Amino acid sequence: MPTTLPDQAARTRRRHLRRHRELVLLVAAIVYLLVLGWNLATLEASYNQRYGHDPRQGEYNPMEPSYPIAGRRAGAPG
Repeated sequence: MPTTLPDQAARTRRRHLRRHRELVLLVAAIVYLLVLGWNLATLEASYNQRYGHDPRQGEYNPMEPSYPIAGRRAGAPG
């Protein structure tokens, strides 16, 4: 007496494996994008730290007029 139970089980197994593969690929893509975003964020922070604007306040900046010019006394005319 033939039965279709093994065929149905194989179809169900293939369907579950296909869903599992798709889920694994989706999770892998999400992890990849998160790592890529993290790398870009740290690269930007590293680049700004090295070449960008220095956000430290109160340090000497020769372009600010509040500092006296070298060789001149404070309060001297001219």
